[in-house]
Amino acid sequence: ILAELDAVKLAFIPYNVFSFIMTKDPRFNESVFEGFEILKSRSTLISGTGEKDRNRFFKILKDRVNNLR
Repeated sequence: ILAELDAVKLAFIPYNVFSFIMTKDPRFNESVFEGFEILKSRSTLISGTGEKDRNRFFKILKDRVNNLR
């Protein structure tokens, strides 16, 4: 989980089902936030695309699930 509160960046990292580690380390958090921004810039928002692209996306997922059987 990434959070930015009053210009302080935080990262919460799960390490088992019930617990997590929280860090305020600026170098680590800046690196994580940059990686996330790169991921977002290379991604397509399926709610913002056309119906044709959205249908193609979900058909691929459905086919993958069906091929697991």
